[in-house]
Amino acid sequence: MFKTLDNDKPNIYANNVFISVNHKMFSRIKSFLYRHKKKIIVAGVVIVGADLLLRFSKKWIADYVEKQQKEIMSRSMKLKHFQNVESTCDRTAENMMLNLLDTINKLQNSDVLLEKLKDPDSNKIEIWEKLKLIAFSKLVLIVYATSFLMVTLRIELNVMGGYIFKSVAGDSNDNFSSDLREKYLLINEYFLTHGIQKLSALVSEKVQLVLSTHSLTEKLTHRAVEQIFYAIHTAVTSDTNSPFTQFPAYILPAEEPAQDPTYQKIIMETKDLLETDEVTALGTTCVIRGLTYFLDIIGESFIDRAVLSSIMPVAGKSKAPDAFFAANLPKIEEAVSQKEIPLAKIIPVINNLLNNGSGNVIGIWTKQLIAMDNLKTLGANIYECFSE
Repeated sequence: MFKTLDNDKPNIYANNVFISVNHKMFSRIKSFLYRHKKKIIVAGVVIVGADLLLRFSKKWIADYVEKQQKEIMSRSMKLKHFQNVESTCDRTAENMMLNLLDTINKLQNSDVLLEKLKDPDSNKIEIWEKLKLIAFSKLVLIVYATSFLMVTLRIELNVMGGYIFKSVAGDSNDNFSSDLREKYLLINEYFLTHGIQKLSALVSEKVQLVLSTHSLTEKLTHRAVEQIFYAIHTAVTSDTNSPFTQFPAYILPAEEPAQDPTYQKIIMETKDLLETDEVTALGTTCVIRGLTYFLDIIGESFIDRAVLSSIMPVAGKSKAPDAFFAANLPKIEEAVSQKEIPLAKIIPVINNLLNNGSGNVIGIWTKQLIAMDNLKTLGANIYECFSE
């Protein structure tokens, strides 16, 4: 029995040594932790913070990439949709221009008067006076009406396009149904029926006022003809019912009670756009460009062939034609500006321009109008505003 106890002594001693070693080790660890407590806390905070930051960064990067992809897709969809709107606007303008020109031909029709001229018993002077008024009124009316229609279409279709894009993207609570779209676009019919009649009456009034001081036998230079057209333009713009200050009155029908709230909203927004200074200035720019276009074509009738014939043979021998024409510009301008034509002979020029050759001359003008950068910029700005 005692031997057994004696044999257990080494094990007890070993256990005591192990406990002592462990105690010293834990004491040192405890002492180390106590001495470096702040460093360990800081290190822990840094490690945990770094881990959290890494996780947050990964999530932020993933969200950012996803957001960027969505924005790229959205911009791509918006660009494609805007291009479709612009294409639709161009096609709509081409079709509506034809209807507009037909209406103008009916309002300012010279065919009956031309037939009366064939009658030997008719009052020729009276007929020519009426033809004078119709020729000038028709040209001015074509420029005004096509310009106003194009400005209106750019506004309407891009407003509608913006609403449609928001509706498709789910960013709008407005119910812009197909019936509402059709009803909104029908307001153009008001201009083609009532607005154009009102505009025609105003233009005819101002043409009669300006031309009352110009007789059929008066000889005019091309510059004098320009002054007549710009005098008519000034008279129209200064009138209290001028389309430049009362644009919506020519474009939009009278307000109807109990309309759909969304329809009323979009009509009011369209009216606000039509009344802006930017749209007024743009309409003026289109009209001035149109008058300039037609006056340049009329100017071909004022070219003095005798003066040009003395210049052209020399021009053909010149090795630098551009430099030659630049040097002889005063003579060329003189060939155009000095020739005088009786007003009675200018009337057929304008009449033929707007009738027999209208398919080409007016067609070129409408294409220039549709392609105007200022109008396209206006449409893009409106679409961007209403699609956000």
